[in-house]
Amino acid sequence: MLVGKDSVRVTFDARSGNVAGGAYYLRLLSGSRLITAKPYSFVAKEYGVCDVNRAPLTAFTYDTLANTFTIKKSGANNLAFRLAPTKTDYYNINNTKTYFLIKGKFLKTGSTDSYIWWFNGYNNGGSIAPSLIVNGSNSETFLLWHIPSQTGLNSNMDYTQPYITLTHKGTFFIQAIGLTSSAADYSSTFSDVNYYSAEEAAAKYPEVAVAMGLPVGMKPLRLALDGITAVSGSNGELKLVANRRQMVNLYDLLGRPIKSFVLEAGEDRTLSLRPGYYLLNGRKLLIN
Repeated sequence: MLVGKDSVRVTFDARSGNVAGGAYYLRLLSGSRLITAKPYSFVAKEYGVCDVNRAPLTAFTYDTLANTFTIKKSGANNLAFRLAPTKTDYYNINNTKTYFLIKGKFLKTGSTDSYIWWFNGYNNGGSIAPSLIVNGSNSETFLLWHIPSQTGLNSNMDYTQPYITLTHKGTFFIQAIGLTSSAADYSSTFSDVNYYSAEEAAAKYPEVAVAMGLPVGMKPLRLALDGITAVSGSNGELKLVANRRQMVNLYDLLGRPIKSFVLEAGEDRTLSLRPGYYLLNGRKLLIN
């Protein structure tokens, strides 16, 4: 049941009639790590009011089908929003995701137009501008902050750990962000607020790849290993083709085995994996 999985999420539900439902004892196998939060993914409706004096609830609209949210508000840094405080300790990211990225339409890009005030429950009393701003097509803008190198962002983000929990640490601000609309009607729409590695951001957004100096169209990624050709496509697919009889060993970055099998000469096999970094016969590769 657990073959090929690098994590397992367990939910305990109390049954009606029990005196005191709950988990009283949980034993982890040697080398295991208990992670209570789930991997972060962007859900537009989870973003909302950060400062009622800048953008009240009436300024927000949502398109759940497109997974976007729109804020209509004039003024500098008045497109103010945050991830809902109820999501504290609900999500995590892995330590390869060193960039915080916002994708929006009709955004000003001056040096004081885009700020992060709070990040993972920390505020240093300042306003943190993006480390990279990329103008895309169709009035889209990509704002990127490099978390480990920017003071005020890295304080509660421990990249020495394999996973980082997104939390407000009692401050009620997992994030607090203030951007500025360039639209004539002051309406700006956001379609991604996310955490990426440089490679992941480049693979998803060609404009970002160019700005970072990374190859455009990183998908599919082809690696020629000893006896194996590995092609990483989209949607978590990894296709392996054996040039000769070859043992295949796939691990996650923590060294935990994911799959191990033998491919005969000329045989191919396609694996479905969760997005992230893996070690394939000792070589690091990214699955999107």
